[in-house]
Amino acid sequence: MEKEQILKTDLPLNIFRITMFLSVIAIFLIICSVIGQLIKFNFDIDGFFLSGLIDNFFLGSESNVPTYYISFLNLSSAVLLFIITAVEKKNRKPYFLQWTILSLGFLYISMDEVVEIHEELSNPVAGIINLNNQGFYTFSWVIPGIIIVLLLALFFARFITNLDSGTRVNFLIAAILYVGGAIGLEMLGGRYYGIHGSDNLTYRMMQNVEESLEMAGLIVFIWALMRYMSGRYKQIIFEFTQNSRK
Repeated sequence: MEKEQILKTDLPLNIFRITMFLSVIAIFLIICSVIGQLIKFNFDIDGFFLSGLIDNFFLGSESNVPTYYISFLNLSSAVLLFIITAVEKKNRKPYFLQWTILSLGFLYISMDEVVEIHEELSNPVAGIINLNNQGFYTFSWVIPGIIIVLLLALFFARFITNLDSGTRVNFLIAAILYVGGAIGLEMLGGRYYGIHGSDNLTYRMMQNVEESLEMAGLIVFIWALMRYMSGRYKQIIFEFTQNSRK
């Protein structure tokens, strides 16, 4: 005999507190990164522990604490988007495809933050169009990045204009912050890197600003998604079913 057991959970979430919590962590990481680089370039550092600690909290390094936090922010965005996608599909709302693409896109970006797939595009792109790693396109992956952003802007134009005004403005602010950091500051930093290299305080601070903008954009986006959900759904109940046989 088959018996269905249903567990209903009611977990109230405070949007303001969640946003503040995420922001406090981001601010802490930014302060640690800035102070760490100031120490590195203004004082003689002896000892593997202190040097490793600074690197582990530098926003411009890979596979460290800030990297995993940014990946977590992207994954959180993807989870919220998957929930919205599921609810929109169930209620037969328009733009199901756009929500789906957004959720899959942020899931990919979350993984990319850890494994740095986009960085591997620089050398092939530079070789194809003969940039010789100079100027604003020193990190040549920004070229396909710009093309993808423009194509996505065209694809999502109608979707964005049909959102309520508050959500639309919040999404646009989040996009400007994120893309401005991920591509805009990356291009400026690339130009500086091509001339002065990476082992200097100015370039490291440019990296701090770049990653800070990305985190700010993601937190604004998460906040906007939660506000969108609270404004449209008020309450989402998850049901976990378990079928058992006697």
